[in-house]
Parts: sequence; C-alpha cells; structure tokens
Amino acid sequence: MLNSLNFVLPGFESKDCSVEVNECISNPCDPVGSLYCEDLVNSFRCACRLGYMGQQCEIPISRCVDGLCQYGSKCDDLPGLSGQFCEVNIDECQQGPCGALSICKDSVNTFQCFCAPGFIGNNCEIEVDECLSDPCQNGATCCDELDAFSCLCPDGTEGNYCEININECHSSPCFHNATCVDFINGYECICLPGFTGVECEIDIDECVSSPCMNGATCIDQPGNYFCQCVAPFKGSNCEFRPCEASNPCENGAVCVEEMELDTFPLGFRCQCAKGFAGPRCEINVNECISNPCINGYCYDGKFSLASHSNVEQSYCYNQFTDWGESMDHLLKFSLSCLARDMTSRVGSPKKHFACGVTVYVCLGHLSS
Repeated sequence: MLNSLNFVLPGFESKDCSVEVNECISNPCDPVGSLYCEDLVNSFRCACRLGYMGQQCEIPISRCVDGLCQYGSKCDDLPGLSGQFCEVNIDECQQGPCGALSICKDSVNTFQCFCAPGFIGNNCEIEVDECLSDPCQNGATCCDELDAFSCLCPDGTEGNYCEININECHSSPCFHNATCVDFINGYECICLPGFTGVECEIDIDECVSSPCMNGATCIDQPGNYFCQCVAPFKGSNCEFRPCEASNPCENGAVCVEEMELDTFPLGFRCQCAKGFAGPRCEINVNECISNPCINGYCYDGKFSLASHSNVEQSYCYNQFTDWGESMDHLLKFSLSCLARDMTSRVGSPKKHFACGVTVYVCLGHLSS
C-alpha cells in the first residue's frame, strides 16, 4: 500500500528507500567546538570538544553557571581550564591548530607550533616558496615543492639549476673549416670566404661574376676560382699580356710578345743585352773561358763600353810606364781594347800585350 503511494521514509531517498541520506555532508557541526559529525538515520550527532556543548557544539561551557561557588563568592571561569576546581587544562592542541606535519605543544590557554621544514607562521600555515630566491638560471621555470624546488630547464641547458649550457658546437656542425659560436640552445657558423649557408655547407660559385678576362675559362674551386688563360695572356684573371705580367726578361733584356706559340710557347721572347743568354737572358756569358788575356788575369764583366778610340789610349796605352818600372792594373770597366805594339820610351824591343776584349777585364803585370 505504501509503495503504491510512492511514500519515502525520512532520512532515505530513491523509490525503494534503499539509499540513506548523509546529513553530515552539509557540515552542520561547529568547526571550533566539534570533533566530528556522526550520521544518524534522518539526523546527525556532533561530538563536542571539551569545553563546548549544544546540538552543534556551538556553545562554550562556563563553569560558573553551575553555581558551584556559594555564600556570595565570585566564580571566575579562567580560559584554558576546566573542572570543578579548574584543575583540568584544556588541550588547545586537540583542535589541530598547527599545519600539516608540524608539532603542537600545549600550554595553559595557549599552544605553540613547531613547524615542519618548508612551513612558517604562528600556526605553520604558510608554506615557504623556495622559488622566491629565483634559484634557477638561464630562464628556467622554478617549481616549488615541499621544502624543496625543482628547475624545468629550457632546451640547450642542463644541471640542477639549469646552469650548464649544452655546447651544440661539440658535434662540429659547421662545414668547410667554418668557426662555430655556441649559444644557449643554438649555434652560429661563421663561414670562410667563398662559402655560405646556415652551416657554411654551400660553396659559392665565384665564376658567376665572370672574373676571368680575355676569353679565359673560369674553374670554380672550394672557396676560390682559377682562370685557365688563353695564350699569351697571364695573371690571376688573365688580365696581362706576357710582357706585362711580371717583367719576365732579366738583366735589362727587352721583352717581345710573340703569338706563334709553337715556336715561343711562353708567348714572348727576350732580346738579350750583349754578354747574356738564355730564354729569359738569365745567363751571364763568361767571356774569359776563351783565355783572351795574354800575360795577365781575366775577370769576367757585366757590360762593355760602346766607344773604342779614346778608351784604348786612356785605359790601355797610357797606363804603362817606362820599361824598368812595374805596375799592377785592374781595369775598372769592361773594355774593348785592340791588340797593339807598344814601344817603351827608352828603346826597349817591341812587345805584344792584349789588354781585353768585349766584356772582360785584364789584370796585367810587366817588369823590365
């Protein structure tokens, strides 16, 4: 009959009354005066702390209301004490005023909290934030923990404080002898001339700018280029003719450009000065090899005088004294003196003396 009327008993719910309502869910007990809430059927009961009363433990007990003092005596209900004669010390630590993991020490009408590591405050209610000192480095994120912290390192760093910069250059990422500069979570390659790219991996084609001249072929090389010149041009860019490139002829020779490469493979020939020979006139011809000096010593020279007439008299004939006197004479120039008969002024017989030809000098010695 009850089921047909959908009747639900107080303190229960659901159609079949199988679920009991928990009246303690709403926290009806006073949080200061109560120890806990006990759920009953369609009701609840608050377990009061010592010194509190009432259905919800909301009323502090005053020992003086019981009229224990007689004959007009005054009753002082001292805080923190209970009992007929105030002999019981109320334990303030029973309420758990100190924070988690802390130690509470009770005293008369007071208590003292000894905080666990990582907490501060009178009731140890404040958790110490170890991240306030900013211990993490290089932009790392600090995560506060109980009496500790941890650092969430950004890419490119490591260590307890993210203080270590990982050296990305350690793996030698740069190519072609480029210089690697390490950064936090990165690096930069400083390329040598002729290379480009993030890692200097690209060889620049220097031939794109056509540096070679006069029909030369440009050959690209790593970081450089080479011009293969068409004869007779010379120079790094084939910009010079042979005689302009480096003054190839020596010893005052005249450079003459030649286009007939079969005969002149260097593209030039050298017109040598008298007394020199060789493709570049680099050889000094030794005219003393033929022993041209008679009664003297031959010293090879490096040039000759163009005029003969006056030189012969002043440097050959006039340098000898009367017979009976001796002399040593080293010609200061390479002379072209002709052989001649020379007679002394005292009537000595004729003698033949050669004093030099072309580019050599003679050291003569005469005695009576």
